[in-house]
Amino acid sequence: MYQQTQFQTSAEDQSSGTLFSMLLGQPRDISLEEKLQRLFSYRRQGMLNLISLNQGELMTLFGFDQGTAAALKAFVELSARLTRSVRFPGMSMTDSETVASYYMEFLCHRTKEMVVAAFFDRKYRFIADEVHSIGSDSASIVSVREIFRSALRADAAHVILLHNHPSGDPTPSGEDLSITGQVAEAGKIMNVPLTDHIIIGDHCYYSFKEKRLLE
Repeated sequence: MYQQTQFQTSAEDQSSGTLFSMLLGQPRDISLEEKLQRLFSYRRQGMLNLISLNQGELMTLFGFDQGTAAALKAFVELSARLTRSVRFPGMSMTDSETVASYYMEFLCHRTKEMVVAAFFDRKYRFIADEVHSIGSDSASIVSVREIFRSALRADAAHVILLHNHPSGDPTPSGEDLSITGQVAEAGKIMNVPLTDHIIIGDHCYYSFKEKRLLE
């Protein structure tokens, strides 16, 4: 006699709302799933709304309580850290496209400018990175001194600077050109050269190295 086998539903078969409900420890909360569905439908941006909206907006626009909104934002941060912890095999400072791709999802959806300094050893192997500033929706504050203090602490031989443009256009501004020049000059003095400055836009990038602006 034929007996039908019951299989447990895989994660791929479940909706994002259901998975988030399970993550939040409320797997049968229909109200929560409805809020999540409205969130993912908002402005047709799906789960990107978790990145672009702050905790207060999650509460005000969709009715999440403070704990749930905080948990959702914590999920975003942990996901970003997990993504960044998986290094690209052979990630090299000589390949601007690889470095830009590595930081693309981390930076391209930010609503404020964020500056990241990435450090490499003498054999061009990745050592570490640090977020050095988070600015407004159109500007960030860069401390050249702090960048090279971190570089020396990491025993770095090369530095790559990265930051995002919330507008989506990676074309460097006058301030970007000025800051790049300052960091490059400091790198020469410290014998820790600035190898590249990569500006991340909306799934695109601008590399000072590729444009031959750091020679």
